[in-house]
Amino acid sequence: MADLKVNFGSRLQLLRNMKGITQEQLAAEVGITVESVSNIERGIHGPRFDNLEKIARALNTPVKELFNFE
Repeated sequence: MADLKVNFGSRLQLLRNMKGITQEQLAAEVGITVESVSNIERGIHGPRFDNLEKIARALNTPVKELFNFE
């Protein structure tokens, strides 16, 4: 389970950086704290299901792309 969170967090950070969005901007768009974004990106916590769609929408990407770890 830890690997999934770490992989997801790394992918989220990569996509966020590629889009030129700061953690602060993503947090505001999703309605979570900057600390929550940081914890997700570091693999400490996974996002709640209801936030997955918000994250994908903020990054203008399909949800499944957030799980493309290959």
